[in-house]
Amino acid sequence: PADGRLLIASPVSVSKLAGAEMYEVKTDLGPMKITVYKEGCATSLNENKTSQKVEVTLRDNRYTGCGEYLYNYLLNDIWILESINSKALLSAAYKKQFPVMEFNLEKNKMFGYNGCSNMNSDIFVRGSHIKFSQFAGTTASCRDNEIEKVFSTMLSNHTVDYYIKMGRLVMTLSDDSKLVFKKSD
Repeated sequence: PADGRLLIASPVSVSKLAGAEMYEVKTDLGPMKITVYKEGCATSLNENKTSQKVEVTLRDNRYTGCGEYLYNYLLNDIWILESINSKALLSAAYKKQFPVMEFNLEKNKMFGYNGCSNMNSDIFVRGSHIKFSQFAGTTASCRDNEIEKVFSTMLSNHTVDYYIKMGRLVMTLSDDSKLVFKKSD
């Protein structure tokens, strides 16, 4: 709160509204409602409009301003696919290059290679979730390419959970399968 006291709250799920997302949480100071609008927000300190308009209501006090979703900045790097469901990729299957994803958090973009063709996507990262837009890229023939199928059906136009631990990026897909990437040198 504006008076500088510490506020303790637990994680909650989101309610989708037209043009906004709303979070309602119980805190040690009472119920709090946070509304994050889909419209950009610029201040004299942040003129690039990457933040969003936010409204917080706590104990009959309403606060408005600009805010951004938090995420792990280590994601902003180049990641090489190492395994799918604990099954390591064999180098013989990827003579040209291993599948790779590069995340550019400043531009909200992902660029990559799926083992047979280049791809790219808009991304929206919030907390431990990455939302990918529909993948675009070259149209190389990817017959029998398991990774291309996983990327096109489980990542393209989907939201995945992720975490980074010990130099590894782990993505959990909607079917509970896991992709493990290692950080590029």
